[in-house]
Amino acid sequence: MMNAFPPMTRIVPLLLCLSLGLGGCTLIPHYERPGAPIGARYPGGSAATGAKASSEIAWREFFADARLKKLIELALEDNRDLRVAMLNVEQSRAQYRIARAGFFPTIQAAGSYIRQGGVGKAAR
Repeated sequence: MMNAFPPMTRIVPLLLCLSLGLGGCTLIPHYERPGAPIGARYPGGSAATGAKASSEIAWREFFADARLKKLIELALEDNRDLRVAMLNVEQSRAQYRIARAGFFPTIQAAGSYIRQGGVGKAAR
């Protein structure tokens, strides 16, 4: 009696080739990234010429309201957290300078002098 199914040795390579062949086919179109809509308006464009960046402006020039300026000055003067942070930064800088000093060349010198006297005339 003859088997209705072909032997597995012929089906496995056929299925492998079929899956690889169909896997390489795609109907998805090639993606092209669209251009950015900002163009020349971003830094360096006509809108940005002559104007300072907000990071370059001092806070006193940035804020126009006198009451707000006074409030900011008061907050900066009485801010303990800011003082502690500034002291921590100074402490870290000092520790860094101390640690970095170990890399500098050092000069060392040592001297000694020994004078031995004889026993004099008694040693004859």
